Amino acid sequence: MLPILDATLSPNEYYDISPFLFWSIVITGSRRYSDDSSFLDALSGRITSIAFSSMSLRTNATPVIQGLLILTTWRLPTSSVFKDLSHVLCGSAINLATLNGLHVAGVGQDFSRVVVAKDPGQKFVRAKLWLYCVIVSIK
Repeated sequence: MLPILDATLSPNEYYDISPFLFWSIVITGSRRYSDDSSFLDALSGRITSIAFSSMSLRTNATPVIQGLLILTTWRLPTSSVFKDLSHVLCGSAINLATLNGLHVAGVGQDFSRVVVAKDPGQKFVRAKLWLYCVIVSIK
């Protein structure tokens, strides 16, 4: 639906980039895994704590935003609407994107304490990620 991920990367590369993003991909894929029905339940209980701990890290926010968008787009099954955290995760993705300056054209140097390389390809990636955040938030 949304090409949030780079299809050329391997699962190990995604884990190296961000364990949270890796587990977001795994748990989303496990929704259709019929060999072990307890797999999704076991992961569902842990992904929320991984998500919140990943949001508190002050490292590269891009994979965290991607993981939040994946969990928001493909919601985890819950027993009650009140237990659904997809709105919280979506709001967190928008907030992280804004804090990192994805809503502003350019490389976001005004939102970073370290020098950000002026890579034209990175500007495109940042703009696409902001667009995905907006699309998912109005879905």
